[in-house]
Amino acid sequence: RQGFPQQRMDSYRSWLDESCVDLDQLLERADPDGWRQARAYAEQLKASAAGRLEAMSVTLGGAAHVALLHYLVLRLRPETVVETGVAAGFSSQAILQAMSINGYGHLYSSDLPYMRLNDPDQYVGLLVESAVRDRWTLLKDGDRANLPKLLSGLERVDLFSYDSDKSVQGRN
Repeated sequence: RQGFPQQRMDSYRSWLDESCVDLDQLLERADPDGWRQARAYAEQLKASAAGRLEAMSVTLGGAAHVALLHYLVLRLRPETVVETGVAAGFSSQAILQAMSINGYGHLYSSDLPYMRLNDPDQYVGLLVESAVRDRWTLLKDGDRANLPKLLSGLERVDLFSYDSDKSVQGRN
């Protein structure tokens, strides 16, 4: 970065090199069975979704880190989860499936349908199975409208997953 002293930048890079741990390795060491189960679930979800999405001939958002989300919900047992960015619903399904296993929790999701598509509402969360939808509240007016509405009605949020627009304007 311009104006940022090279010595300081080198110091930060050195610290990162010494301190960073690969997430997969960390969770494999901390909870091998739980992490393997979460990764297996994520692979199963991605495989089952691939055919459905390919047959639709539309491009939607990606799968996020569904293994991590599934794992965190299983282990942390959050009562209230808020996520932004649903698209096809990979992360929503992973979170809701973990909540179903736990027998506990509710997911509040915020999305803005892809207006470039015909009948865009039909695509939001299409991967979410009907068996887990009873734990789900989905708002489709975009984060600027949805988040204040959601957060004003919740006492607390135990887990938040941000997967919306990453631009400066999108995060404001």
